[in-house]
Amino acid sequence: MIESHPDPALLEQFRRCDLSREEARGVVRHLLTGCSSCQEVTARWWPLGSESDLLYGKVVEFDGTVAGSHDYSGTFHRMSEQLLERKVELAEEQAAIPALRMEFARHPVDRQLVLIRNSRRFQTWSLCESLLADCQAQRPRDPQCAVDLARLALAIASVLDVEYYGESLVQDMKARCSGELAACFCIQERYPEAEKAFAVARSLLALGTGDPIEKAHLQWLEASLRVSQRRFAEAEDLLDRVIRTARRNGESHLLGKALISKGMCSEASGQEEAEIRWIREGVELIDPALEPRLVLVVRHNLILSLVNANRFDEALETLDEARALHHKLGNRVDLIRFGWIEGRVYQGLGRFDEAEELLREAQSKFLDLSRDYDAALVSLDLATLYGSQKRWAEIKVLAQAMLPIFRSKQIHREAIAALLVFRDAVEREQVTLGLVREAVQRIKGAPSLPETAARDETEPPLSGN
Repeated sequence: MIESHPDPALLEQFRRCDLSREEARGVVRHLLTGCSSCQEVTARWWPLGSESDLLYGKVVEFDGTVAGSHDYSGTFHRMSEQLLERKVELAEEQAAIPALRMEFARHPVDRQLVLIRNSRRFQTWSLCESLLADCQAQRPRDPQCAVDLARLALAIASVLDVEYYGESLVQDMKARCSGELAACFCIQERYPEAEKAFAVARSLLALGTGDPIEKAHLQWLEASLRVSQRRFAEAEDLLDRVIRTARRNGESHLLGKALISKGMCSEASGQEEAEIRWIREGVELIDPALEPRLVLVVRHNLILSLVNANRFDEALETLDEARALHHKLGNRVDLIRFGWIEGRVYQGLGRFDEAEELLREAQSKFLDLSRDYDAALVSLDLATLYGSQKRWAEIKVLAQAMLPIFRSKQIHREAIAALLVFRDAVEREQVTLGLVREAVQRIKGAPSLPETAARDETEPPLSGN
């Protein structure tokens, strides 16, 4: 899976059959997406009819029949008569997507699944990819919608014509759909379901083409689950594998995403300086045209990293750029989270009145959206602010309101114990700023219990704590 266009030099090497098996497979998979600009380049090198199944066929298997010499010309010649027909079929398949999606939209999900099972019109690779793209876009906005889209895509992948698309490619697509479904479950904190979906994806990938980039992408998704489960060593191991694969295959966008993920993993395990280093390295590699929202996420988390490292002046310098991105690309919750982190920057700079106004506004807006857990996390920052000003009565109100919310989320018992100690100290009027900070640190660093975590239809790509 090539996430960015191969440069002309790489395509020229492919034409001369000078690429390794893995590199050649990556180029083929990119051409399979129907990329018009790359097809124009290859059309100049090969006479009409010689590209064969590069556009949707069986040459992509690379199962050893041509691996030794990488001489594909014989296969191209044998398949040349099918090229024009395949190009027309591919164009028709892609052109049909808007009408098929409109037809889908008129039915509930259960009926959509029936259409997929019973009508070949819906059993196309292009429609499957279209649904996956929407799944990725909806994941931070509407997690349940993303789950439905992933399930629809998986249903299509499960009935794709293996004779037409190639059996190994179909297994890759099924694995990709299962991985995206797992990522959706992870966002909803449905960790046991995410584990099962990742296991299915790994088993399907083992039956596929062996594309290292497909495997790396799945590992990148799985690393997010491990971070959510506070299994940081496993997450870092997965990300290190992704980084090695991306570097070896020249996948700069995937490399950038993996470095950013490693930075967020470092932050979660208390390594703020390492987080800043990884995020700054990764942001230089990602392609905003491929994932515009990722730029927003990265800028948000970079500011948060600087705040956690007490580098408030640097955080302030990046606020304006991040603000523009949030207003351009963010949704309502993104903007609330941005106000929250802006309040933390001002708090660190000692601009307490501005900080309190922003934090209270974020807390109120989260409550308006029934996002009690997010509101409680904002309350922790307000408690720290009030503690620095010895406003113990207001801390007492916050402590009483926070406990039932955190209990309902079933966070780790040590965090609940810290909150109880904090609340009792407030009741006895023996609270100190040090105690407030310790309680905040323990609670923010605590995982939900995956076996019993309540379902939370939220969007976690942007950290707020």
